[in-house]
Amino acid sequence: MAFNGYQTLDNRTTPLCRALDGKEWSIPGYEPKGHDMPFPGTTPHWNCRSVVIPVTKTWEELAKEAGGDSDFAKKLDGIPDKERASIGGPVAAGTTYESWFAEQDRERQLEILGPGRMGMYERGTLGFSDMVNMAGKPMTLGELQEKVADKPEHEIFFEKAVKEVLEKVKCQAPIVMDDIKTRTLEEINKRPWMRVKEVLDAIKTLDNTEYGVNLALQDKPGGEFKPGLIVISENDIKKWFKKGTLGKYEGQDGYHYYEHLTANQQLKLTICHEIAHNVYRGGNHPQEHEDLMFKLVSLVCPEILKITRLRGAYWR
Repeated sequence: MAFNGYQTLDNRTTPLCRALDGKEWSIPGYEPKGHDMPFPGTTPHWNCRSVVIPVTKTWEELAKEAGGDSDFAKKLDGIPDKERASIGGPVAAGTTYESWFAEQDRERQLEILGPGRMGMYERGTLGFSDMVNMAGKPMTLGELQEKVADKPEHEIFFEKAVKEVLEKVKCQAPIVMDDIKTRTLEEINKRPWMRVKEVLDAIKTLDNTEYGVNLALQDKPGGEFKPGLIVISENDIKKWFKKGTLGKYEGQDGYHYYEHLTANQQLKLTICHEIAHNVYRGGNHPQEHEDLMFKLVSLVCPEILKITRLRGAYWR
């Protein structure tokens, strides 16, 4: 069981509540689940309009524990989620403040963040969780600039996207940014027991690899190949970050080309594609991989599903 923060979706929401929206904490213990923000209590601040609601077990889980009809319980779990209120009218219950914000016009976004923070947000270097300190206090522009000064902006952009993905979905493998071919050969060289044929096959595959790769590696001689490392191309990340918004039908998920994607959306699509390979590995891309990828996308960045896309002939 867990608690979930549920904040108001409008331009009056405080920086703290913007950062808390959609976050979960375990019960008992109030430990953060997939993030590092401490539990704020039932009321994060004075005059707060937010609520904290319990995340209970599914009907199917309850039915199994009680020895009841789990098939009927699955049907109950299939009932669509309710809606939540926003300044523009009701939206889906699973909408977070960040996904709601992404769909607002620029005038409202500037009203909420101001030009300085908006610039950092648009470049993908800072999200709402990054704009408050561990005590829940809003950070000044100077403090935020210091926060991003020690690293290249594209690296901060990458780390932010990975953090946001892992707040929503689990991943068995570490996710890193690097040159795909160089990093893959480094990982193979750490494992001298891997057969020559496997090494040559891996190198051949990498010659045509773009965006990212999920490496299945042996922990020991004769061991099972397991998801060992997800490598996202640093060159592609730099290119996306520099553009900010990709050109018409330039962005893609491995199966479709999109009418428009932000750099952040393209990176998250790529990460979801590679995480799906933790289940469906290998050079082929079965329908099950595509289905799982879109399930992950619906959790991580649901606004992408509303963007017009064209089917591409790819990897089947």
